[in-house]
Formats: sequence, structure tokens, C-alpha cells
Amino acid sequence: MPPPRDVRNSMAKGYTQPRDLISTILEGGVLMGQPRIAAKEPSVMSLEPGTYYWCSCGRSRDQPFCDGSHEGTGFEPVEFTVDAKKEVALCQCKHTKTSPFCDGTHQTL
Repeated sequence: MPPPRDVRNSMAKGYTQPRDLISTILEGGVLMGQPRIAAKEPSVMSLEPGTYYWCSCGRSRDQPFCDGSHEGTGFEPVEFTVDAKKEVALCQCKHTKTSPFCDGTHQTL
């Protein structure tokens, strides 16, 4: 008997075992354990020196920064520091491997 459709699709996305996927718990149509895609493009901005908190869950209404909406999701914001004023491209698809910075992954989603 083949695995259920949602497990096959998840395996195609890189999950290797059904236990790696929480396939039956849904919240707002999004699989728990997966971040929401806030946008399929980076947020390019100039940041002043300081400490920032990047939203990793995709739920913040203050994208790309955390507003606390992750509470209860298992996600935590990513703290990062800017030492000098500079332009950055912050990930909004939440699938980057170089968080909080965009690595172009949104182009494959």
C-alpha cells in the first residue's frame, strides 16, 4: 500500500520519513512545523546599527521583523546585529538557509 498523498508530496520536498512530517495537524491551512511564506521576495532595506529580531514563523504583521505572533508555534525570532548602517535583503519566504538574509530560495517555492 503506498503512503498517503500528503506524505508522498512531503517526501518530494525533502522529508525522508513520514515521522519527519506533522501531516495531520493544521492551523489556518498551514502545516504546523512549517513557516508561513510572508512573501516570495526579500525585504530590501537600509538598517541602522543595532539589534534586530527577524520573524522566522511568517506570522508577524511587522514583516520581516518579529511582533510576537510566533507564541505557541514552536518558532522563535532570530536575533541579529548590524554594526554599521548598511543595506540588507531580509528573507520573507522563511525558507532561507542563511537566516535572516535572503539566499534566493523563494525562487524555488
